[in-house]
Amino acid sequence: MTSAISLNPEKSEYHLQRGILYKRLKDYNAAIDDFLLGIDKHNHDQMKDPTLFSNFQRQILLTYNEFAVHCYEKRFYDDAIVLLNKAIKLEKNEKGFYVNRGDCFLRKKETKFALLDYEQAHELDPNDEEISIRIGKIYYKYGVEFYDEKNFRDAFKNFDLAVKYSPKTCKYYIARARTSFFLEVFIEISHFCHC
Repeated sequence: MTSAISLNPEKSEYHLQRGILYKRLKDYNAAIDDFLLGIDKHNHDQMKDPTLFSNFQRQILLTYNEFAVHCYEKRFYDDAIVLLNKAIKLEKNEKGFYVNRGDCFLRKKETKFALLDYEQAHELDPNDEEISIRIGKIYYKYGVEFYDEKNFRDAFKNFDLAVKYSPKTCKYYIARARTSFFLEVFIEISHFCHC
């Protein structure tokens, strides 16, 4: 491919092919460079060949995502987040990018950001059970934290949300029921003390 590019430097599609090869070799930086160079040779003119232009864009997105997954596996969560930010900036309707970024935030113990990403992914595809399960786990975690602080109202709300998003998980129902019991006892004691 490199020889083909040197012999026909005006052929932007050769950069697409070489970029795909670099991506398969996990040389993500070289792949992205080739895709960007190909788009540049294409003069950013979508009308020239719209299919080729969209192929370049799609490959850039896929490469950012694959590179991010590679960084995630190596525990370079910040790098993965930067790459996914770039992918999301180019394509805001791809649920997988939000899920992957949410997973990175979760590994960094930044559950609020993880939850925002999972909820965005859920908005894009409300029927994806894996996304719902992720959201349910976070609400359950919040519920446990509130429960431990004896804040039964907020614990109940979060356990209720956990059940809503992940209705097949038994422990969420048990936690909600236990919290409901303590919440009723707490309300009765409050009324008794104020009389």
